[in-house]
Amino acid sequence: VLKWSMIIMTIATITSALSPNKWVFIVARSVTGACIGTNLNCIICYATEFSESKDRLIGMTVFNVVSSSPSALVYFIAWLMLNNIGWRWFIIVMFLPFIPALALTFFLPGSPRYFLIS
Repeated sequence: VLKWSMIIMTIATITSALSPNKWVFIVARSVTGACIGTNLNCIICYATEFSESKDRLIGMTVFNVVSSSPSALVYFIAWLMLNNIGWRWFIIVMFLPFIPALALTFFLPGSPRYFLIS
């Protein structure tokens, strides 16, 4: 699920940056948002599988705080970039850190619980 969600997000992000009209942009950004939500949930579940059961709640809490903290930085970067280079380039620049994350998903081991059940 994670790999396919990230691939779909890549396509939707590129489509939104190159969108010819507002409707294509709205649909592409909606798909991107749905994929971000899917990715975060998959990553949290995947990361907590490797934790002991007594540490899972703390791990999930720390992950949520750490993953949501850069949001303030994104707003500041948007404020700087949107006035200078435009929204299309802003989408592309914000997408750049995602490229290594997408590549790394192909090297993640399978879910231990999934293999245990099946």
